[in-house]
Amino acid sequence: MPNFISEDQIEQTLLQKLQHVHGYDVLDCHTEEREDLADGSRRASKREGCLLDRLRTAAIALNPGIPAMVIDGALEKLADRRQAMLPVPAMRAIIERYNAGGSSNENYFEELVKFTRDLRAEEERSAREGLNEDELEVFDLLKKEKMTQAEEQKVKLAAKSLLERLTNGKPKVLV
Repeated sequence: MPNFISEDQIEQTLLQKLQHVHGYDVLDCHTEEREDLADGSRRASKREGCLLDRLRTAAIALNPGIPAMVIDGALEKLADRRQAMLPVPAMRAIIERYNAGGSSNENYFEELVKFTRDLRAEEERSAREGLNEDELEVFDLLKKEKMTQAEEQKVKLAAKSLLERLTNGKPKVLV
């Protein structure tokens, strides 16, 4: 009989290591029905990977001098931007509008071309700014309309530092 390790066994082993060795909190969201949302995560969809209530709690703990209202506003922008920038949902929305008769063939093609152009522009901007996608999102939340080059550099460093604290700090917030 051949040795077999299931995907679930690998996942459970990694989760245990993250929890016990690296100090991560682990939330078991398994439900009998795949799309059952009564899993303790309070997500609106199983596709949501970021648990905003946990992120909010950690952001407040990591930034005690910043009012909770400001943190809430930043998290709201982050959630909206992440959803808008996800390629699959954005593409699906274009297709659904087309299938619902909301776009003519010509408009549909123009939307797809614009979508592709926007994705490419965002990738180029990330490279130009010297930030990865996540750092660029945090940078966009923190930056002001007009900044000097020195201020922009400080905000980039702050974005990198904040993301580092959220992913590697105690408590760990982002995986």
